[in-house]
Amino acid sequence: MIIEIIFFIGLIIFNIFLSFIYFSLFRKMNAKLQGRKGLLFIVPKDLRKIIGFTKIMQQFYDVVKLFYKETIIPKNSHRKIFIISPIISLILSIIIIPFLYFPVINTYQQFRFISFDLIIITYAIILIHVFWNIGAYASGSPWAYIGIERSEKLNFFAQISFISSIFSIAILANSLSIKEIVLKQSIPYILLNPFSAIAFILFTLANFHLKPFDMSEVEVEVVSGPFTEYSGKLLGLIELTKTILFYINSIIFINIFLKSGEFFSSSIINLFLLLILTGLFIVFLSIINNIFPSYRIDQALRFYPILVIMFSILSLIISFIYRISFW
Repeated sequence: MIIEIIFFIGLIIFNIFLSFIYFSLFRKMNAKLQGRKGLLFIVPKDLRKIIGFTKIMQQFYDVVKLFYKETIIPKNSHRKIFIISPIISLILSIIIIPFLYFPVINTYQQFRFISFDLIIITYAIILIHVFWNIGAYASGSPWAYIGIERSEKLNFFAQISFISSIFSIAILANSLSIKEIVLKQSIPYILLNPFSAIAFILFTLANFHLKPFDMSEVEVEVVSGPFTEYSGKLLGLIELTKTILFYINSIIFINIFLKSGEFFSSSIINLFLLLILTGLFIVFLSIINNIFPSYRIDQALRFYPILVIMFSILSLIISFIYRISFW
């Protein structure tokens, strides 16, 4: 029991560490594509005495810095809800981590006793955004209200995209367990049902406010959108949750569409392949984030719902056809 608890804590710490690495990669790619230097992975020799050997953990430094700053609670806010919402969101993001599938690690994972973990992950991801918006609404800021309104208009369709994508894959595998979905992929599901993968990517873009769907956090219009009034430790909790959730989202994509990188007989090689594929998926998101312009909310609502509904329906139809034909 003690070994399992130590393993459980180590697994969470290791994955939080990875989430900072991947978010730093995302920021680095954004900088490169925008013609900036971005984060320093290897610091020049003459600067190492001042800023250290590497800045690869810049996202970690930025989050830690927020925990040292003053936390300001708006006078007109609902204090308890404003404070507790980011805490619950962070707890939910950490709860998801043990349900992700990792080659090798899952071989020794003794506490995987829930066979419907996909349901838990889906609820947790949706609830994180619900609590973010509840906390933002409790701030009493008009900029937060505008950001929430924009975010929710897109999130309604984004969640349809996410749920249809997840459950079309569950239909293909006839399972609600990520582990079983990975093990049943004789062919990566991205090849069997590419529309489901597109629906997942559409959800990701809107969920993380990436271009062209970043209108709820556009600084020139709504300051920082829903999180305008957050500062100090509470903003640090939100940034930490965002970092973990961004990583979780990418790992889930590789788990359910690319069989978690399990293409070889060696679990160690498969684990490295999982990490590489996750990085490539994040690079792909960064490219989309930089080649598209920011759309206005009215522009986005003209075509985003159409794309979501079209790909969601297609993904479900293909999964049902596959099940009827091969089962």
